[in-house]
Amino acid sequence: MKNVISIIVACMMSLLVASCGGSSSRDKDRIAELEAEIAELKSSNITTSTTNEETNYVSSTSSTISQNGQSIVGTYELTDALNRQWLLSLKDDETVELSIKGTDTSFYGSWSAREEGTWLEFGYKENPIVFPNGNKGFIGHGLITNGYLYSSLSEGKAKNPKQRLSIRKIK
Repeated sequence: MKNVISIIVACMMSLLVASCGGSSSRDKDRIAELEAEIAELKSSNITTSTTNEETNYVSSTSSTISQNGQSIVGTYELTDALNRQWLLSLKDDETVELSIKGTDTSFYGSWSAREEGTWLEFGYKENPIVFPNGNKGFIGHGLITNGYLYSSLSEGKAKNPKQRLSIRKIK
């Protein structure tokens, strides 16, 4: 995080010097130094991490994402209200495959880490029916947090027990 702040400060200083008409050789030398620092920071493979204390998510530039110190990439299992077992696979490339266990039915989408949890998103025509209760039956998106899959971000924030299914990591 300090590296990102350093880059931003260096860029702002360069713009400030340039906008003030800094034409002295000392100003030009300083600009060259700052540009060299920026290039060095951009080329370094230093992993910066941020932690959100509320959900204990750690994310970094190397795409290593974890919850409570454990990678969220893997295979999960859940059972819906119709007693169908689903397998949810979160892959390293931030894609998702959701399938009904024992069938050839699969749905494809993407995932991303958010402060609230792991956000799932499926394409327009890839809406699996995981919450079979009327109009809220399809899940074009969902949120995994605290051991549950919620039907939406707002349901997850509300911790709505009527719009969640227990989910557990199996691989």
